[in-house]
Amino acid sequence: MALQVIYNAAILVNAIDLSGKAKKCRVSFGTEKKDATAFGNVTRGYVVGLGTQMAEVTFYLDPSSGSVIQTLRPLCTALSTGFPINIRRTNAAASTTNEVYSMTAIVDGGVDVINGAVGDLEEYNVKFAPYIGSNWTVATTS
Repeated sequence: MALQVIYNAAILVNAIDLSGKAKKCRVSFGTEKKDATAFGNVTRGYVVGLGTQMAEVTFYLDPSSGSVIQTLRPLCTALSTGFPINIRRTNAAASTTNEVYSMTAIVDGGVDVINGAVGDLEEYNVKFAPYIGSNWTVATTS
């Protein structure tokens, strides 16, 4: 079994590399479950619903120009038509063991611009969901 330690992920949001300001990332493929239990059943039964692809990244809060806040805040708007995100396990070239996950996304929720208590290093989670008609594409070449 090949075990992997993640230490140098590549995270690009709207073509801006935010990798150096992130400490955790997650790329998910999933589906909803829908209850299909009918009268007379004695246990619940489920069917597969819609897909639920998403990404979640924990960023360190950085308000400097061209960094996290300045990149993400303008993307949190009711008029957003989506923006590209690209995530790789390592910042090396794409390959069969370092796939590139790409989608046109929206921010799911918001972006905290102040988040911490006395003495804390400010950080926050940002969720990215697919924009209408978009899903993860997976590539093994850049």
